[in-house]
Amino acid sequence: MLSSMETESTWRSRVAAWRASGMSAAEFCARKEFSVSALRHWAGRLTKVENERPEVRIAKVVASGSIPDVDTPLVLEVGGIRVAVRRGFDREVLREVLAVLGSRSA
Repeated sequence: MLSSMETESTWRSRVAAWRASGMSAAEFCARKEFSVSALRHWAGRLTKVENERPEVRIAKVVASGSIPDVDTPLVLEVGGIRVAVRRGFDREVLREVLAVLGSRSA
């Protein structure tokens, strides 16, 4: 069974592929393992989620001056606060942290 994050990620990919295809929902779903109604449901749901997410107003990448290796964190600065992110980070947690920091700098 897929977790909710895996399910959302799977449907996000499917919806993006459908939109990029230029096909109707029926054409796109013709030989797929999912229905037109499921595709339309997820397209609407994901659009709604994206529209509800707060935008971060100020964020910049802080350069270290050297070429980073795979273990070097990416450092983001939001409203004077620095957040280090390493490979494999939890994207949803980062979104929540940036949303909180963005609302503090608004």
